[in-house]
Parts: sequence; structure tokens; C-alpha cells
Amino acid sequence: MDKTIFAREARTVEFVARHLWHFIRPLVKTHLSPRCRHCVLPDTASPLDETGLCKECREYSTTAPTGTAKHAQPHDSVTDPIDDILRSYTQSSKGPYDAILLFSGGKDSTYLLHRLVTDYPRLRILTMLVDNGFLSPFAVENANRVLRRFDVDHITVRPQPSFVKKAFRYALTNLDKQTGYSIVDQFDGHITFDTAKNLAARQDIPLVICGVSRVQLENVFGPIGFEFPPEQEQAPLTTHAGIPLREVFSEDEMQHWFDGSCFPEERVPRFLFPYYVWDPSEEFILTEVSRLGLIDSRQSSPLLTNNTLIPVIGMAEVARFGYSSFEVEFARMVREGKSERGYWLNLFEMLEYSTKTGHFINKTVTDTLAQLGLTKKDIGVG
Repeated sequence: MDKTIFAREARTVEFVARHLWHFIRPLVKTHLSPRCRHCVLPDTASPLDETGLCKECREYSTTAPTGTAKHAQPHDSVTDPIDDILRSYTQSSKGPYDAILLFSGGKDSTYLLHRLVTDYPRLRILTMLVDNGFLSPFAVENANRVLRRFDVDHITVRPQPSFVKKAFRYALTNLDKQTGYSIVDQFDGHITFDTAKNLAARQDIPLVICGVSRVQLENVFGPIGFEFPPEQEQAPLTTHAGIPLREVFSEDEMQHWFDGSCFPEERVPRFLFPYYVWDPSEEFILTEVSRLGLIDSRQSSPLLTNNTLIPVIGMAEVARFGYSSFEVEFARMVREGKSERGYWLNLFEMLEYSTKTGHFINKTVTDTLAQLGLTKKDIGVG
């Protein structure tokens, strides 16, 4: 991927979203769906009432606790179950590592690494970056820069490219199998999760730690809490998402997916999601990684650090369903005061306009599709 082109396109989208879209919106409003006046959900995802509110916002306004800080710091309590687990597993492994930390170079995994190293200095961490072939060059730069600041071991794993492309191509062309959260993002997440679990099981590393937010975790898996239950931990992706993997992948390719039945029960790692408990806001994390000098604020934008599949997923879902699963996720974060409404509203309207008209489709999107052997027509764009 050409870093210069990627940066120019990402920053252009960012600039338009923050400064120009409100001038453009009146000119293209016939292509845009009405959206909730409180969050960002379009009426294609949740019908609006006569006051312009979606069902989710109406329900939230009657159940939300009062006095909640809009940009609260992460939960910190002597009863924190994550704290208990991390301390109990510190220096517990017979091998060199107590935990694998999934590390992408984005703000969430960077802040999580900082907190783990600061609060649990004796926890022996191996950071792992799973390169799916679609990583942002800025995420990789951020990851390398951050890792130089910490005394932790690191490994980058690159799954077989033909396997990864096959997985994403299948998911993008089988959106009818989607049941709520993005099937493509599920494949992406499980490729990363299963790569880490396979390594942990083989090397007897007892913990895998991931910086997925509470909102995203619940969107994908439901209210499972801060770790995978044992029955899910040992099950292949077929059980999690109902996807017939053996009908899609060869026996050799199936080895990329984790199957707990292939390992003794004691070798299956616990998979933890600390942010489910700590629940930091997006603004808090951005402020902290910038304050600590871990990520340059000019390179912390999600448009710069997210992998190049994200806009492709969004467009495919808007074309298929009328909205993207990312809109559901960020609508909840806006609703709970953890994300900025105006910015995400503009981005999602820009996504909708581009999907419906085929205009403003940048080279990064077309190159990503080409890498997968797909075209805009294949995902219903334009």
C-alpha cells in the first residue's frame, strides 16, 4: 500500500467530516436517510418517532443512570475482577510469558499496554501483532514506536495470505449469513483471536488479553462479561457465529482456526477483555495516549489507524442492509457519551452517500477490493 496516498485520502476524509460536510449535506440530502437527533442511527436501522428519536435512544433515556460522567476514567476498584486475575497469574507460567497481549498499534491496545505495564510490572507480557495483509501503515508505525517505549517482547504473525483473502472474500459475498454484527469483522477478529489462542495453547501461556471495548464485545458476543466462557473458549468459530467453516476451508486452512478439543483443557488460555470492566471512554483513551506521548495526535485518528477493510465492510453493509453494523456500535457509544456525535454522524452520512452513488470512492477502497479479487459491483456499491 502506498503510504502517501493512504495518508492523503484518510486525512481528506477526516477534514471533510470535521469541517466541510455540513456545507455539502444540503446539496446531497436526497441521498441521505433521516437519522436520530440524539445518536447517529438512520431510520433504516431503527425507525424514528415523531420527535426524531430512535427506539434505542428512547429506551436509554428511561434507563440510563443519572450523574454519570460523560468521559469517565477507567473503572478502578479493589473488587476489580480483572485485577484479581492478572495478579493471580503474574509469574505463574512455567514458560517465559504469563500473557499474550493482542497489540495493533491503535489507541486502545496502546493504552492497555501502558496500563498493564504500569499496574502489573511483574506480569510477563508477549505483545502480538497479527498482520492480516490489510493493516494501516500508520498502525504499524505506531506499533513500532510504542513498543520501543516498553520493555516487552513482541511477535508479528502473518497468517497465510490466501487463507485470509479467502475468509474475507467469503464474508463480503455472504452478508446474508450476518446476524447483527459484521460477519467480515467477525472473521477478522477471530483470525486474530485464534492465532493468539493457538500460540498460547502450544506454548502454555495462560492468558490472552484484548483491548476490545465493552460496546463492541457485547455487539459481537452478547453479555458474556469480561472473558470468554469456557464453552465458548474451546469452541471453533462455527459455534460462535454458525458459519460452516469446513464447507469453506480445506483441512490445511482449518489449522488457522482454534479448536479447543485439539488441546488438553489446562492448555486452553483464558481470554480476557479488561475494557469490559474498566469501560474507558474513547476521549479518555485518546487524551491519555497523547498526554503520555505514546501516539502522535496527528496519527491517532481511526481513519489512519484502522485497517483498510473497514470502509469496504461499511459500504457492503450499507448496500445490503441500508446501514452498517459500525453505525449501531458507535450510536451506542454516542448515546452513552463516549464518542463525539457530530464527527461520526458526518462520517456515516459520507459513507451512505458514497455507497449509494459510487462517488468519492478513493483508491484505498478500490485497491483493497482488487486485493480480494472483488469490484465495487460485487459488494453492491454505486
